[in-house]
Amino acid sequence: MKKITRFFKRNVKKIGVSAAALSLSSAATVQTVLATNTYAKNGATWVLDGIFWLAIVLGIFGAAMAGIKRNFAVMLGIVVVTAIVCVLCGAPEILKTLGEEIKNILGL
Repeated sequence: MKKITRFFKRNVKKIGVSAAALSLSSAATVQTVLATNTYAKNGATWVLDGIFWLAIVLGIFGAAMAGIKRNFAVMLGIVVVTAIVCVLCGAPEILKTLGEEIKNILGL
């Protein structure tokens, strides 16, 4: 048990970043596979809802760990990133709109 606790204490930031990256990549994958089928839409909604709640839990945990260590800059960063991930999971069409605007700016 001590080894597991020591592992988590040493690698809590790496675990958080890995979980966030996995969540974001899962959201991007789900968005590209959407079809006109209602099963796919319902599945995508379900996955995005799961990612939303996972981001909330990991964000609270990460912010609490940073607060315990009195590292308020990291705590603020975790809260901001968590908020961005939650907004994107709640309204994924923002990414499409943002991509179209970037495409228009670059003239592609």
